[in-house]
Amino acid sequence: MHVGDQLVDRLIGYGVRHVFGCPGGQTLPLYNGIAHRPGEIQHVLMHDERSGVYAADAYARATGRIGVCDATVGPGASNLVSGLVEAYSSSVPLLAIVSDIPREWEHRRQFGSASQAFEQRSFLEGCVKYYGRVQTPQSLPETLHACIRIATSGRPGPTILEVPDDVFADDAVAATFAATADVAMFPRMRSAPDPADVQRAVDLLQRSRKPMVIAGGGVLHAGAESELVELVELLGCPVATSLTGKGAISETHPLCVGVAGRFGVPMANASLEEADCVVFIGTQDRTDNDAELDAAVS
Repeated sequence: MHVGDQLVDRLIGYGVRHVFGCPGGQTLPLYNGIAHRPGEIQHVLMHDERSGVYAADAYARATGRIGVCDATVGPGASNLVSGLVEAYSSSVPLLAIVSDIPREWEHRRQFGSASQAFEQRSFLEGCVKYYGRVQTPQSLPETLHACIRIATSGRPGPTILEVPDDVFADDAVAATFAATADVAMFPRMRSAPDPADVQRAVDLLQRSRKPMVIAGGGVLHAGAESELVELVELLGCPVATSLTGKGAISETHPLCVGVAGRFGVPMANASLEEADCVVFIGTQDRTDNDAELDAAVS
């Protein structure tokens, strides 16, 4: 068994059933492993790596499981940038499996001396939550586990598993722990508020004459759409969403006023200016991506 086989077996153990991407010479061990496990995992061929990362993003949003894509070294890896940044900004857990040049070619990375090689780690690291490199066959299980755990924990986001060409084709080393499917689900662990803080929020809402709710993408991640509707109908107050919160409540619901913020609609922003108490649910730093909401509330 080579490292590509072991990687595929571990992905199956984590519950991964689809990998989106484009083949490359350096990722052939991955494709070989998938080809020998029909019915357990499937590779979905895309037009290019950009399509692959967006397909993995959509898969994660639709299923509640980590999305997985692959790309070969150099130009393939650089095509992932837009999709990784979108997943990072929208809190979507992704695992991008990226190949690299052989370890013994490291001195040839500069100036394009090695075919397709460039400083891909420094290029991509700012686009993800975590960049894991499988430096030896022994390190694959632990590094893969870290990538998946970090992608699905806390605020979800994308991670990268980089595997050098020579490591991909090397003999695998047995793992010391099993891969379990619960690690690849999200949101994997959720925080809970202090009961005293909840009571203070209730007290504020009861005293409020014009309350309003802003719903973010966290409502969708938590599957709390029905609870959101129940809350706003109980309060009888308008509800707006952030860009990533669209879909948390039907746009045709009589209490829904659309998207608020810089890229929002006038009715939502006007309601926000009139509100005397605003409840933010499932948003990033209360505003998702728009500091103007803070200004409107204050």
